[in-house]
Amino acid sequence: ARATRAIEAVLYLEQITGIPGFPARSYIRPGEPQPADGFWHGEDPRWKGDTSSDEIVGHFYLFWAAHELLPDGPLRQRVRETAARIMDHIVRNGWYLIDVTGNPTRWGRWSPEYFASKTGYPDSPLNAVELLMFLKVTRHLTGDARWDREYRRVAYGMGYARIAAEYRKRREELNYSDEELAMLSFAPLVSLEKDPALLARYREAMRQWWTNIVRERNPLWI
Repeated sequence: ARATRAIEAVLYLEQITGIPGFPARSYIRPGEPQPADGFWHGEDPRWKGDTSSDEIVGHFYLFWAAHELLPDGPLRQRVRETAARIMDHIVRNGWYLIDVTGNPTRWGRWSPEYFASKTGYPDSPLNAVELLMFLKVTRHLTGDARWDREYRRVAYGMGYARIAAEYRKRREELNYSDEELAMLSFAPLVSLEKDPALLARYREAMRQWWTNIVRERNPLWI
């Protein structure tokens, strides 16, 4: 029952924006005080925009866990449909998460152009892993071969499997929240991947992140 309630809450975030495939960062019920930070839209409920890559990672990790652990039925079907809409939104918009403003959100960026920018270059190994995970989970949930084609195009054609394993080369700082995003992305990706060549890349990428994570002795990962 608790899992169902949590999944319903996450699915609702995509429903309230009015943009198929674009989930809100958060929302407040009528009568609740609105936080001072962020960009808020809509009425009844008010919802927070500028959704980050962090939220999308959390959504897809939850979609994967729900699909693996809950019995099949209407809720799992809604999870499949929501995952496909979010992935459609990202692909259709050139690997960006487009806000209600019509512009990319601050951190919802997985495009080659972003990876080539000064800001995006150090982010690119993590963002490459994120996008590969989104596509792999969507293929797993829906069974649609389209997502396998997109996944392989991104992994091989766009070189994202290679970029994912360049974390040490491209990293400019240690970011502990990025380590969480990496682990939540690697878990579904490595669990679902069957291609030996890609799996070797992902394991090498994981080892690069793990070098620092193991030093911290964070009980969440150890």
